Amino acid sequence: MTEKNWGAEPWRAPALKDGETLIYDECGRVFDHVDYRSHWFRLVKGEFGGWWIRVKHGGGEEEFMIDPGGSSPERNRIVAALRPLDSDTRYYILHKIFNVYKDAILGAAKVTAEKYGRAFAEGRLKKRKARGRGEVKVWIEPKIVTQDTPPTLR
Repeated sequence: MTEKNWGAEPWRAPALKDGETLIYDECGRVFDHVDYRSHWFRLVKGEFGGWWIRVKHGGGEEEFMIDPGGSSPERNRIVAALRPLDSDTRYYILHKIFNVYKDAILGAAKVTAEKYGRAFAEGRLKKRKARGRGEVKVWIEPKIVTQDTPPTLR
């Protein structure tokens, strides 16, 4: 296989689920002296609506919904915005959307871990097992603020 085609092998593409419609299929490539061949993106319409980005890379396959509603490509602004673009630009934008998604997931996990860690350290993290079910309810009790509480701890 020549260097030019490396990254475009069909086995590198993320799998489609039954009933999905492939809208855009963008394999990895090199442009602007940056090698993006590790990621292959597919924009798909779900069987029952919704728009998804599927990506396959060295860490496996991932998927995330970019719009839960609408079945018409004309009514979805992201799909409509990608339509007039050339393949390289479309790939780059899908890659950036993926990076924003990953950053948001990691940021939310960090904030949540800090919130629960702080509540645990302060003794405000509570839990209770639901009777008759294998479930556990976990919650954070609010801080009790009094006039004696220093302003920095409120």
